Amino acid sequence: MTRLSVLLILACQGADLSTFGLAAHLSRVSGEIGPLGVAYRVGGFGAVAAGKIGTVLIILVALNVLRQRKGDERLLRLLVLFVAGLGIIGAASNVAFGIL
Repeated sequence: MTRLSVLLILACQGADLSTFGLAAHLSRVSGEIGPLGVAYRVGGFGAVAAGKIGTVLIILVALNVLRQRKGDERLLRLLVLFVAGLGIIGAASNVAFGIL
C-alpha cells in the first residue's frame, strides 16, 4: 500500500469525522441512528473520534497485511477506494444532514 493510499484514506475518513462533528454540533445528532450516533450520545465527540480512529487504524493494518502477503494489487486498490469512498459518502451525508 502506497503512502498516497494511506493519505487518501486518512483524508476521506477525516472529512467524515470532522463533518460529523459539525453536524452533531448543529443538530445534536437527533437523526443519527447508527453506531456514531450511539457513541456520540454515550460519550460525546471524543467517543466518536476514538471509534473512528481505531477503526481506520485496523483497516490500514489489514490492508498492509494484504499487501505484504502479495495479495492482488487490483483488489488492494479497490479496497482503498472503497474505504475512501465510504468516508466521502459519510462526509456528504453529514453536510446534508447538518444543513437540513
